[in-house]
Formats: sequence, C-alpha cells, structure tokens
Amino acid sequence: MKKIYLLLVLTIILFSSCRKKNNPPDTPEEPAGVGVGSVNRSYTFSSSTIDPDGDSIAIRFSWGDSSISGWSSFITSGSLVELTHLYMYDGIFYITAQAKDDQDTTIWSNPHQIIIDTNSDFPSHVVQTVPVGTRPFGLAAQPNGDIVYVTNYYSDNVSVIRTSDNAIIWTIPVGINPYGVTVLPNGNYIYVANSYSDNISVIRSSDFAVIATIPGGDGPYGVAASPNGNYIYVTNHNSNYVRVIRTSDNTVVDTIPVGDGPMGVATEPNGDYVYVANSWSDNVSVIRTSDNTVIDTIPVGIGPYGVAASPNGDYIYVANGNSNNVAVIRTADNAVVQMIPVGIGPVCAAVLPNGNFVYVTNSYSNNISVIRTSDFAMVATISCGGGPYGVAALPNSNYVYVTKYLSDSVSVIGY
Repeated sequence: MKKIYLLLVLTIILFSSCRKKNNPPDTPEEPAGVGVGSVNRSYTFSSSTIDPDGDSIAIRFSWGDSSISGWSSFITSGSLVELTHLYMYDGIFYITAQAKDDQDTTIWSNPHQIIIDTNSDFPSHVVQTVPVGTRPFGLAAQPNGDIVYVTNYYSDNVSVIRTSDNAIIWTIPVGINPYGVTVLPNGNYIYVANSYSDNISVIRSSDFAVIATIPGGDGPYGVAASPNGNYIYVTNHNSNYVRVIRTSDNTVVDTIPVGDGPMGVATEPNGDYVYVANSWSDNVSVIRTSDNTVIDTIPVGIGPYGVAASPNGDYIYVANGNSNNVAVIRTADNAVVQMIPVGIGPVCAAVLPNGNFVYVTNSYSNNISVIRTSDFAMVATISCGGGPYGVAALPNSNYVYVTKYLSDSVSVIGY
C-alpha cells in the first residue's frame, strides 16, 4: 500500500513538472467602431487578440459609461469579436477590451473614444461597401430612395443599386466616360452626362433602358434637374457653357456662358436660380432660370468642384478642391458667409434631406467631413478609404452613399 501511495505521489509530481506553463492572451487591440453617435442608438464595436499557446479566447468590453459587457463565447485565437451597446446619455466615453483564455485574463486595451451627442443624429460610419464598375464618380438616388445610380467612368456604364439590400440589380451601358447623373423629381427618367462622347444618355427607370441620346456640348460633366422636372442643366467643362435641355422632348433650348471650367451644378429648391461651380476661374455663376441669364458671379475658394443646395434654399455649399474648404453662400444676397476647413481635396457635397448636416467627400485624405448646418461646425470625420468622390443622401436621411474611385466601390454610411 505504501508503495502504491509513493507511486501516486511521484506520478503527480512528474505530471506537474512536465505540464506546460500557460501564457495569457496578448492585450486586445483597441476597439474599432464609430467615433460619433447619438443617444438611444446602438453601436457595434470589435476587437481581437492572439493567444501565444493557441488557446481559445473570449473578449468583453468596458463601455466607458460604468457598464461592462458579458464575456463573448470562446472563439479561435485571432478571431474578431463584435459586441453592441446602447448609450442612454450624452458625453465622451472610452471603450476598452479585455481578453481571457481558460486560465488567465489580460489587462484592458487602449481606449477607443466615442462622442455621444443628443444633437448628432446623423449617419456616421460605413456600414457596407458595394463593388461597382471601374472609376465610379457620380451618383444619384431615386426620389423614393429605393434605387441609387452610379456612373462608372472607365466602364462606360451605370450600376443600379437596390438600397434595400445594396445589391447590384442592373448595369446600363451608356456613353464614353460617364460622370454626372441626376434623376427627375418624378423618378421616371435618369440623365447621365458622358464627358468624352459629349452627349447625355436618358434612361427610363421602369426598365433601365436608354431611350434617348442628346448632344451634350463639349465635355459635359455636371447635371442637375429643375425642381419641377421640366429642364436639365448640364455644365460643359471644356467650352465654359451650361446647356439647358427641355425634358418634354429632350431638346437643347439654350446655351449659357459661365465661368472657366464649370463642373458641379445645383438648382435652388424653388427653381428660380441655378448655381454653377467654375473650377478654373474659382467662382460660382448664378443663373436666373426665368430668362437663363447669369445675374451674379461669386468668388469662392480655389478649384470649386461640387455644389449643393440646402433643402430650404437658404444656403449653397461649394467644395473647393484646391483650397481644402467649403464655401457657404447665403442665397438671400449671394454672399459667402463662411469658409469651413475640411479634408484634403474636397470634391462633392450633399445635404441631408432634413437640412441638418452636409457631407463633403475629401478625395485625397480618404474621408468624409460632416458639417452641422446650425453653426457651420465640422462635427465628424468619417474614414472610408478608396478616394471618396460623389455623394448622395437618401430621402429618409438614414443613409448616405459615397463613390470611391480608387477602389471601384460605393460606401454606404449609416448609424
């Protein structure tokens, strides 16, 4: 009996001495997720880590508001863990992650900051990326928000995205190097400016068929519809004109001289005026639609490209691509009332339908600036990569779509 006991003790000692010492997991990566949010909305954050022994790990998050999540289920070392949290009050919060294996727990990770603001109710992070054609530039949404049209500059076609699931449901061949695109207010027809073939493709929305091709002048780029849908305004970048097309018969009815290198164009919501960004003369032409006359020329920043109107018509926002700012024009007197610094190479702008925020694509800094219209303050920068260019907001203000010409894709920005 004594021998059996000694043998058991020796076995336990031998087993203990041969057992490999456990190494705890590495400290998790700083949590990734949105940096700006609003009260009573849920946000998802992610983190991962490696276990040196290859053990399965679990991760939890400290949300910075005195609450800590439960542990995730055990997953393979290096796998991503995503957990969601609802913030009930505003403030600045610091989110950290902690990991464990079956024996040891790590210290908390470096913090990720999120600003929760009761007044920052706007789409603030990329929720999906949609592959499209080559070098997408322009995009426009159906008035009901069901469809987004994307011009693919080097593919010579238009991608049709169904917004309910962000699936490409159609690809429409058009002219050479399509750039600008607009949809009539009734949603029946889409007009695409083909910059190299110098024409305009007219697409019927019911079956996505090209039903007409209209002479577009020398280098058509920007295109905008009048609020009543009776006219289309097209910038001729190479000849410094704006063409006016009557939509009832798709006839060019006027040609208006503007500044040098016109690019972006926007109509005022009441339809009385059209604003044209002249990229080479660093100004904006104001066209009175009653007689198609330029009644004002407004100096803005260097290299203005995109132009967008507020829903109430009080302000026009101009993205100045070479001076890295946005000019705010007050339409009551066509005075520039603010110059807002943004990212590098801003090219296009879009205003949310509720009028509260402006989204500006910064093509060289690979991000989007969000401007609050109440005080013209930049309240967020959304990283998206890939050379962001065109931008359009859905009618319900829940999503913003951005073309990325360097990655041949579209980013969908949501909550």
